[in-house]
Amino acid sequence: MGLKDDIPLLLKKYNERMPALCHNEELFNIYEGDLLSYVLIDLRKQFSPQAFEQVKHRAAPINILIRIIQKLSQLYVNPPVRKAVNEDGADVESDQELVEWYSRMIDINTVMGQGNEFFNLFKTTLVEPFVDPGNGYRPGLRVVPSDRFFVCGSDEVNPTRPTHLVKIMGTMQR
Repeated sequence: MGLKDDIPLLLKKYNERMPALCHNEELFNIYEGDLLSYVLIDLRKQFSPQAFEQVKHRAAPINILIRIIQKLSQLYVNPPVRKAVNEDGADVESDQELVEWYSRMIDINTVMGQGNEFFNLFKTTLVEPFVDPGNGYRPGLRVVPSDRFFVCGSDEVNPTRPTHLVKIMGTMQR
């Protein structure tokens, strides 16, 4: 069974996940500092047009979401120690230099710190490795916000086992 055969399943799962993707998009926008537009939308629903015009300039959005997420996301405040080891758990000095090089090259503590923030914000996270052709084909690592991906499974024996990662590139079709 090929990917072509799974397209109806992926479209079905996309439509099922749409409310969660939209919710995650709102969380991401608020986390990035766009609380005011959501406050104004809510105020517009609560007041008449005349009353809304009188109160909209008084909206003072204090975004505590950012502070809560940063407070919860402390895993990489103190960087972990990374060591190259073999199957028996013994240090492998010859590979340690490579581990340190990759750690520096992809700035792993910063990326994983952002991943920790996104996990606390969305309760899911995706850390994606990539190679950057614009930077001499250096390896990189990025965290994908949870409004831009979902996973699903087509395994009939164990449908909770993820078989597909769908990454939304562009705008969502609502």
